[in-house]
Amino acid sequence: MPITAQDNATLVRTIIDAYNKREFDRAANLFTPDAKTVNIAMDITFTGPAGYKDFLQNWANAYPDSKVEIISVAAGDEYAAVEFIGKGTNTGPFKGPQGIIPATNRKVELKCCQVFRLQNGKVTETRHYFDSGTLLYQLGLSK
Repeated sequence: MPITAQDNATLVRTIIDAYNKREFDRAANLFTPDAKTVNIAMDITFTGPAGYKDFLQNWANAYPDSKVEIISVAAGDEYAAVEFIGKGTNTGPFKGPQGIIPATNRKVELKCCQVFRLQNGKVTETRHYFDSGTLLYQLGLSK
């Protein structure tokens, strides 16, 4: 039975739900062994299920109380995009491209978009978009 656009939308919602519940293995199991996760704003690429788990864990470590609120999901037979708002308090270190950013204890509310390429019910690639300037401003690290 072929995978439908609705199936792909459900898969993306499952990944977001897994983040909110801190079920990172559940999310990672939906990725192919060679899947690429690209954090566009930070120019960092992670590979495979373990890479996606690291990607999620980095956000959860930096924002232990963080939650993701889905605004919209658009899905087709091969791609799905989710628009969401991530909210949390930066009480832990965040690994960025320039090294570790120490906790600022500031609240953030960041609008994001994540685009998934899907094949046979698994993620083969995802690209995560957000405005890093807005993030740094909310953390008090830029003006």
